[in-house]
Amino acid sequence: MSQQMLATQWTIALSHINEIPEQVLVKGDRATQEWLQANRPNSPLLANPGNQPGLGASFWGCSGAILALIGGNLVGAAKLLKIKRLINDLGGVTQAVRIMWGASFSYEKMRAAGGAIAALAGEFLGISQVRSQCFN
Repeated sequence: MSQQMLATQWTIALSHINEIPEQVLVKGDRATQEWLQANRPNSPLLANPGNQPGLGASFWGCSGAILALIGGNLVGAAKLLKIKRLINDLGGVTQAVRIMWGASFSYEKMRAAGGAIAALAGEFLGISQVRSQCFN
């Protein structure tokens, strides 16, 4: 997968996470899902990963893997809040993706860079589907 495609997919995925208001995330998983249903009813964040056509490496790849986890309720609001705060620490979605691109979307390089980018990569690394779809 090209660096440009990875950057696009990470941008989509992190943007969807970043859209959720922090005050909703601190209320927990149920509030987060209710907010998504009320405010983003067509969002891939609500998709059932087993029934959503196009999810997987063939179309969504990295972003699909991340969005499927959120939509499948496998990642809780507390983890999303931590990810959202790390995105903000890095200067927003665009800057976070630029830093990831600069590290060639390699977990090892992001980890070596330290700081918020290492923490952000670490939040996703433990999830095997994301690891296989999102990191070189």
